Amino acid sequence: MKQHLSGFRNSGMLAVHALVPAVAALLIMGCGGYGKIRNSDVTKDQVSRFVDNNYPNLNAYYSGTMEKPGAILMDLKNTSPRFSGKKWYPIKGRQELLQMMDLMVDVYYKKMRGNAGTFGPLLQLVLGRNNKLIGYFYSPIDNWPVRLKGSGYSVDAVTYSQVREWSMGDIRSPSRKGGGGR
Repeated sequence: MKQHLSGFRNSGMLAVHALVPAVAALLIMGCGGYGKIRNSDVTKDQVSRFVDNNYPNLNAYYSGTMEKPGAILMDLKNTSPRFSGKKWYPIKGRQELLQMMDLMVDVYYKKMRGNAGTFGPLLQLVLGRNNKLIGYFYSPIDNWPVRLKGSGYSVDAVTYSQVREWSMGDIRSPSRKGGGGR
């Protein structure tokens, strides 16, 4: 009888040990309710054309200040899911979006890294579950968290100060808070 109980206890431990890698694999593959930001094929020279071609299908928002936006977030009109998050402000038209993008190039390429500049905003894809395109993220920061929230996704606002800290290697994304982040 004693042997039977110890055998049961060992098989239970084996089941737990087998479950841990499976759960970890699901989280790593993106099944944990998070979206992700990935580089797009749109180069900095093609961003204006991208906006001209796609603006009628986009809702655009900025974070930071109008003088020094930290990021621009664009979700697809008439589709689900939608973005949410605090301190994102609507951009009022295609011309304002293009002006804000030009301003970000000026602030982040020219003023932070010299005349030619090697650092600046990039147009990135925001992908949801099953790698479905749900929007675009325009910022120098390329590893910002996108979290599932209700039927949409939440994206933290980005400020000029955070971009400066990130460019110097002094900031970790908010998704890492509590795990060695700030």
